[in-house]
Amino acid sequence: MTLVAVMHEMRFAREVCDRLVFMHGGRIVEHGPPAALFDRPGTPELAQFLGMIEAR
Repeated sequence: MTLVAVMHEMRFAREVCDRLVFMHGGRIVEHGPPAALFDRPGTPELAQFLGMIEAR
């Protein structure tokens, strides 16, 4: 079964998703397993977004 959800709840996304897609400016910037995106963001946009989330 496949489910597509749009969310900003990163803790939930990390726990339940098999794959994540990060979009910036209406384009897919990165995609992959949660551990890869959260632990090793490959773009400055994702790193900045994750930094904003962690600061809360």
